[in-house]
Amino acid sequence: MTLFDECLAALGSYKIAKLYEAKMALTNLRLTDYGRLDLRRYKSSRGMSLSELRSLADFTCYIIYNNAELPVIKCRFKQVMGCLDDVLAPAFDTWVLDVRYSRIIEFYHDGTVTLAEI
Repeated sequence: MTLFDECLAALGSYKIAKLYEAKMALTNLRLTDYGRLDLRRYKSSRGMSLSELRSLADFTCYIIYNNAELPVIKCRFKQVMGCLDDVLAPAFDTWVLDVRYSRIIEFYHDGTVTLAEI
């Protein structure tokens, strides 16, 4: 079983995003040349703690990995937070994008967590 398989098992209820959904999600992922969120291209941004993330209201989201071999996953944010270690394990960097494209959370490999408003 791969780390990605373990992630899917931990999430329980999820969908693999359809191709057009994945393309739209990736279009809304505004990155620098070195793979971080390009914060200049977002309305606002701030660092977040895990406790602050847990206090966010639930929403439907896409999980996007910096590994192009992994598909985009669609699920609920509370599911992500319920098994965060499993969600972050398959890739170095992970982004959680609100399906309304209004906000994105970046989990960077150095432990930094950033919330950006689109």
